[in-house]
Amino acid sequence: MAQTIFTLGEEYYNKALNPQGNANLLQTKPKEYYQKALTVWERIITQLPFSEPYTAHAYCFSAACYRELGRYEKAVEYFQKVVDSWPDYEYAWSAQCLIGECYEELRNSGGISKAEAEPEIEGAYQAVIDNYPDCSLVGYAYLKLSDIYLQKGDRDEAIVYFELFLETAEPADPRIDAIKTRLEQLGGQTR
Repeated sequence: MAQTIFTLGEEYYNKALNPQGNANLLQTKPKEYYQKALTVWERIITQLPFSEPYTAHAYCFSAACYRELGRYEKAVEYFQKVVDSWPDYEYAWSAQCLIGECYEELRNSGGISKAEAEPEIEGAYQAVIDNYPDCSLVGYAYLKLSDIYLQKGDRDEAIVYFELFLETAEPADPRIDAIKTRLEQLGGQTR
């Protein structure tokens, strides 16, 4: 039953992501589809017994909807539930990274203070590196941490993360040249 319900929510979610696929859908705003997906997935969360992997899916994709709707605190709550309850879940690494992005949005929108947000942002991206070292977002987390340390005035630590990015980046990564230039400007070593 959880699978069937999840699939219904997924249809709404996909319509929110791509309303251009059907001319009749263009009249409905994506936010309405995110809300419809949430309504469906909340049933899995609140009314059904745990079901692998659909309960985790419901939390993770509900969090994504909350994020799209600008409800960043609720998104953080649900993404955190995913990484705490199901650290081996197939999208836990993405949920961990999105926690950092949600805290950035909360900071930028004034939802929480910079002093409150900064340690949460740093911790979220560090957790991507520590807990999911083989995921595709590790390079992104290195760059986010580099920027955080530059903002703090810690050039040496920023250089470390820029260098870690370069060590792990795919050879065709389009960010490599820009990062090498930044490293040279900071006095770091490029490889």
